[in-house]
Amino acid sequence: MESTPLIAFDQHAATTVAAVLLPDQATPALHTLTSDSPTILRFIDRVGRLGPVRCCYEAGPCGFELQRAMTRRGIACDVIAPALIPRRPGDRIKTDRRDAGQLAVLYRAGALTAIHIPSEQEEAARDLLRCREDIRADLLRARHRLSKFLLRHGRRFTATKKAWSKRHDAWLRAETWPLPVLDQTHRGYLRAVEEVLARLRNIEAAYRAEYPHESGRYWREVFVHRESASAPERVRLRRSLENHGL
Repeated sequence: MESTPLIAFDQHAATTVAAVLLPDQATPALHTLTSDSPTILRFIDRVGRLGPVRCCYEAGPCGFELQRAMTRRGIACDVIAPALIPRRPGDRIKTDRRDAGQLAVLYRAGALTAIHIPSEQEEAARDLLRCREDIRADLLRARHRLSKFLLRHGRRFTATKKAWSKRHDAWLRAETWPLPVLDQTHRGYLRAVEEVLARLRNIEAAYRAEYPHESGRYWREVFVHRESASAPERVRLRRSLENHGL
């Protein structure tokens, strides 16, 4: 890559730092841009007047839209696995400009690992599964709030050891309160649980309807084993797939 102009981007929601490393330079030139794709593409076109360029940026919350926009324009762009970027021991100073500059130097040296770019279908499926996990977290919080409210007033379910079963649900609905305001509080917490449960059932129905024929092996490849997923995300997604029976 030493004969090719390189651009490494450190991308965030509002601004992006572009580090331009030309063939005859050892230190990249840094430029701050707004993060919208048209602005970045115009900047690449200006640098590209010197010849074809290669670009890279670190995988992160801004996703793959920039990479796809470049690909549509015929611009080579790699998305880099963050966990595999070489870092010096004890080097904890991180700024956008420094990160972009280091990324450009490492990219020229061939020291970076590019990740698999998911198809739009794969990414949509990931987002649907992430949405499901977010709703499950909402359900856990709603249930905790209801349980703590009941516990503060000495209400304990003792009929079985398993909470959130049909018997537990019947017990929750049969509880009565000496004060109207407590009854309203109880019903409010219970309604919150019901609403989140309805959202969860809807998203699970959408998941099954959209992906009825894909095998568990396929989804484990899509969600769990891609380099772009962090280790905690891989664990969370693996558990979610197991909950789906995949």
